[in-house]
Amino acid sequence: MHSRGESKKPLSSSFEALQQDLPCDLHMVTLRTSSAPTEYALSAQTTRPTSSAALILHRLGVDCRSKLNSTCSLTPSGTVNVNALFADQPKAIHTSSLTMLYDGPEIKELRLEPMDLKTVKLVFP
Repeated sequence: MHSRGESKKPLSSSFEALQQDLPCDLHMVTLRTSSAPTEYALSAQTTRPTSSAALILHRLGVDCRSKLNSTCSLTPSGTVNVNALFADQPKAIHTSSLTMLYDGPEIKELRLEPMDLKTVKLVFP
């Protein structure tokens, strides 16, 4: 455990989470870090980050009336390889409830139908 002011790596002035663009019919609603549960009985209530994050994705509904630019690439078959999206690849990806209270099984790919909203828990090393 590190004390305050002590850091493993110096902070970078920039951050790029994704190593490739998302298909144009896929929208990242949020990517946020998770925190350890707060122990309210302790006098020093702190919020500690964990090495996991919540990723919420929404797949748009696209039909023949949609005005897409000609260079737009749609998600083939609605399947996304979540691991391939990130520069720092997660060691595990689990399905999760929207509120992140309930974790599901570990997955390699995520399938989204048009207008789906799905949450996954990313666990980083």
